[in-house]
Amino acid sequence: MERPPPRLFIEPDLGQALITTADAFLEPGFDRWSGDYGIGYGDGATALVLHHLPGSEGGRAADLILHSVATVAAPRLERMHRGDDPFGPAARSLGPKVDIRRTKKAFLQAEGMEAFTKASAASLQSAVESCLAGAGLSATGDAPLRYVVAPRLGRKTIDLAYAPLLTKLTGAELLRPGADTGHLGAGDAAASLAELRTRRVLGPGEYALVVSAGAGFTWSCLLVSGA
Repeated sequence: MERPPPRLFIEPDLGQALITTADAFLEPGFDRWSGDYGIGYGDGATALVLHHLPGSEGGRAADLILHSVATVAAPRLERMHRGDDPFGPAARSLGPKVDIRRTKKAFLQAEGMEAFTKASAASLQSAVESCLAGAGLSATGDAPLRYVVAPRLGRKTIDLAYAPLLTKLTGAELLRPGADTGHLGAGDAAASLAELRTRRVLGPGEYALVVSAGAGFTWSCLLVSGA
């Protein structure tokens, strides 16, 4: 049975929700170019508006229809960004600069690369399958997706950790956003949605799965379609 799109889960009397993000990766606390592997960090802010579908109270024409959202976390990987350091009371309390290369090296020396790659692949697959299932679809390679949108990470990272699995799970064409912005932190998903909207690549009823990833680690998916 086909499931309806999710409703706006806020106060019943409100018809719209504004969601914003903002991040800045500034010296001397962080080196945006060499503070991590395979990622260039960009400063930026995003904003998007969620509202009811037309026909519901307060509804109006939509650019994209949101069908499902899923997030999967793998907290056992938190040492990738902490390394051998103890937990600190605040950011940069243990040193003047955030050095993710150093902490990743410490994790890999202790746990090995396989521990990360297995957890990453399992979490990404779970996020994709949960998001598609939330809209009544299945991740069998024949889901009616036109595009799957990769996280806004470096090309090598996408080629090794994301492209093969996303293509296998969805069978959809892979889009690689973020060439002009880099990784925007919390704003990645919203920025990718904005690119889909601006480029008008989705026709009515055509689906795209937007994937994002964050430290800690988390993987998130949003399933949208053209209005």
